[in-house]
Amino acid sequence: MNEKVMVNEKLKCILYTIFSNYNNLSKKIYIVLDDSKNSEKMSEDILKKINQNTPYFIKKILANFNNENDNSVLKLKKSNQYLEIVDKNQNTEGESILLDMSSLDFNDIERKCDYEVKFVVDYIFNLDEIGKSRFFKEVEKTIEKDKSKKEEFNNNLDINYLYNICISKYMWKDSNDAAKMENWIYNIINPNRLHSDLLEKMIEIINKELNNLNFDSYLRYILSKEENKSLGYISMSSDLYKLLLFEDMLRIDYSDKCTVKIDLDVEYVGKWWSENILPIFKERYSKKDLIDKLELEIKKNEIVDFHGKNFEKT
Repeated sequence: MNEKVMVNEKLKCILYTIFSNYNNLSKKIYIVLDDSKNSEKMSEDILKKINQNTPYFIKKILANFNNENDNSVLKLKKSNQYLEIVDKNQNTEGESILLDMSSLDFNDIERKCDYEVKFVVDYIFNLDEIGKSRFFKEVEKTIEKDKSKKEEFNNNLDINYLYNICISKYMWKDSNDAAKMENWIYNIINPNRLHSDLLEKMIEIINKELNNLNFDSYLRYILSKEENKSLGYISMSSDLYKLLLFEDMLRIDYSDKCTVKIDLDVEYVGKWWSENILPIFKERYSKKDLIDKLELEIKKNEIVDFHGKNFEKT
């Protein structure tokens, strides 16, 4: 892994943590530097990146920003109630969240992070500087617009509010098929995450763009991922489970809205299973235990209605 990727991963770890906790800051976030000799420069760089990738309403909470044009890192620099950069030898008092820059585990932090947080941070992080500035201005305009519509506007904006603003900008245009499918799957399974108008728009796009060809392409992409070749490949959290559930949801919950008809390639999935999963079973279990485990697999498949009425051929 090159140095730039490592630096970006560390910065994302910080941003994931900030965006996960800004609205419920019962614990202070300490960013612990791993090099005291260069601590001042590192601190400057980190604060600059936080400033560049964080909308005003979050900075207002983190560092008492009182002006949306206040983009200085000086306020972030000062020790404050919610965020502080420290050296290893400094005390971190009370209950706190520690981000030790020398031992950050990006995969672990990313895995524990909510989908909405990852989506928002990644969306903002990938914008260029002009794009970030424009986006944050649009966020503030959206907030002001919503305030004018509601007498009791909640100023403690949660991540889902920002997620919807990102989606409204993103609108599934500038992404590859895999990224679209993953986002569609998430929002079909969790329809309450999207505002009603965006949910309608997503379903409209699904009707227009989803077909057997790109569904089959995505299915093969999911099944080719090494991490899915395990005994838990069809667990509640796995991509394959979500993919099958997505197809299931299209058939049932959205049958009045979706005109999409997908034929699941059962033969392909069955062949993949026999080539990648069955050998693992045979290696790990005795003949008697193997039968029990295979019966358990059948029950797992029944959970997602693998061969059930919801996958009728059309």
